[in-house]
Amino acid sequence: MVIGVIGSITKDRIIIDQTNDQFDHVGGTVYYSSLTLAHLGCSVISIPLLAEKDSYLLKHFKHENIACYPAWTERTTEYENRYPSDSYDICERTIIAHASDFSLTNTILKNLSVCSAIHLGPLAHDEFSPDTFTKLREHVSGIIGFDAQGFLSGEEEYFNEVVQGTIDIIKLSSHELLSITKETDEAMAVEKLIGLGIHEIVVTRGSQGSTICYNQERIDLPASKPQQIIDATGCGDTYFAAYLLKRTEGYSREDSGKYASRIAAEKLAYRGPIKDEK
Repeated sequence: MVIGVIGSITKDRIIIDQTNDQFDHVGGTVYYSSLTLAHLGCSVISIPLLAEKDSYLLKHFKHENIACYPAWTERTTEYENRYPSDSYDICERTIIAHASDFSLTNTILKNLSVCSAIHLGPLAHDEFSPDTFTKLREHVSGIIGFDAQGFLSGEEEYFNEVVQGTIDIIKLSSHELLSITKETDEAMAVEKLIGLGIHEIVVTRGSQGSTICYNQERIDLPASKPQQIIDATGCGDTYFAAYLLKRTEGYSREDSGKYASRIAAEKLAYRGPIKDEK
């Protein structure tokens, strides 16, 4: 089984006020999800977006034998992630710079043609060109999963346009769910996404667990208890990568969610992605 992951790799500054800790790290959905999938034994094709001068950021992919096909952009996305309180559920994100206007080429589509699933992780609403979603839907027969965090700053109409009939599973935090749909009630927000043809909605809530919605059904899952909390950055990416892997393998939504919760809890013990050894 092969899963493809597409999105910006980032240069992150992590600031944790609770422990007075501050450090720089590689980041981005494409980074955390690709390395999580590789850690879990899945073959991965990664399409990271970054400036060619920052190609050193890809060294971790090579170490994990991830098939990596960079899409060179004018600039590399840079983030500041600040955890301002005693709760790691709250993260104040500031975009310092970001890649934009990524378009799928025939070469990229050919590379992705062997994938059983695709994980899309744009960090800004204009990171992907509008035809990225439709082209993938036309060329990929497997599951297309979408982490919608990058669309917080975008227009609702644009979000509706690009995801209409193109996405199988969407992952959002509870805050993102309401903000992106412009709703104040989660049930109404879920109904709006279902109306766009998205029939599996994963809502993450940090230490409060997660919810999986589908076909008018709802599964509420508690969060797995972490042994240690070092860094929460990338936990949502880790959760969704693990969830998408299990769904692609044919596991139920509930079992996939429980597995993803356990893997996300393990990741909390590390700076950066989950590792085999500390």
